[in-house]
Amino acid sequence: MVTEYLGAGEGAEQVAATEARKREERALERQARREELAREGEIDRALDALGAQLRELSASVLRAHGYHPHRGTWRRKRHGQRTQDDGPGGPGEIP
Repeated sequence: MVTEYLGAGEGAEQVAATEARKREERALERQARREELAREGEIDRALDALGAQLRELSASVLRAHGYHPHRGTWRRKRHGQRTQDDGPGGPGEIP
């Protein structure tokens, strides 16, 4: 912190009041930014939770339709294995 002597009298008081207002404005801006970052953090956490739920739901649907994860991708089961969803006309057709 640096202190600067402004003298005495009305002019010095005005300068001091102006400087005090500027400090208060900067403090309010910092507080507003902290609050904004907190809100953004809440939104990020909510989106992360939603994304996790969607990944779980997608995996459940894919598994139910005969797919399995393989090295980061989803593949249909092979070797003539039929799943419960395979109807008489082929995969995914309603019997």
